[in-house]
Amino acid sequence: MFCTICYISKASNLLDKNKLNELFEQVTIFNNSNNIKGILLFNNNYFFQIIEGETVIINKLFHSKIKLDSRHNNILVAIEKEFKNSVFSEYNSKFNIVKDANDLKKIIAYLEINKFSSTNEKIKRLLKPFLILMED
Repeated sequence: MFCTICYISKASNLLDKNKLNELFEQVTIFNNSNNIKGILLFNNNYFFQIIEGETVIINKLFHSKIKLDSRHNNILVAIEKEFKNSVFSEYNSKFNIVKDANDLKKIIAYLEINKFSSTNEKIKRLLKPFLILMED
């Protein structure tokens, strides 16, 4: 079984641009080496992340590592579900860092085309405010 967790959190005041880039690199390496798919987006001092993979791996990562990370707080879980198929199974073979509006538009377009479940629609709705902020 696959598990998808989608959350939004507020960055701590300790996170400067260098530490943010360091975080992006660590997340990319860890997630790709553990076959975790999804996206990480940072805008206006907020994180938006979707992680997908084997249920045991995703639950351990989220509950034992992400939730305890001091680089963010006020974690709001929008989606936490088990699935037979990954939402991002056809998007890319690796974990993606969303760095600009064009990256985000590609993900939203992918979600519009690949409507596996109502979860895709929910993720798309959650992403749209970030797109508006990134385009400003």
